[in-house]
Amino acid sequence: EFTPAKELAEILQSAHRECQFDREEAKALLQEVVELNQVFDGLTAEILIQILFLIKAVPEGQVVLTGYGSDLLYWGDVGA
Repeated sequence: EFTPAKELAEILQSAHRECQFDREEAKALLQEVVELNQVFDGLTAEILIQILFLIKAVPEGQVVLTGYGSDLLYWGDVGA
């Protein structure tokens, strides 16, 4: 997904930055995700760990454009 994201950023003339995290960083965020949302299931954790990572990685005041997670929550059903 990195290449299409970079291509879209070029079309929109916006900055593109790739952020990646490893298993240990994901484990470190897991407890915080559970505490913040007061719910745990694998799908929710998968989505929210990545979102929380981005929130922490992006400087305050900047905007992040991502569609990640919506297709997982609604199984790709736009009308859900």
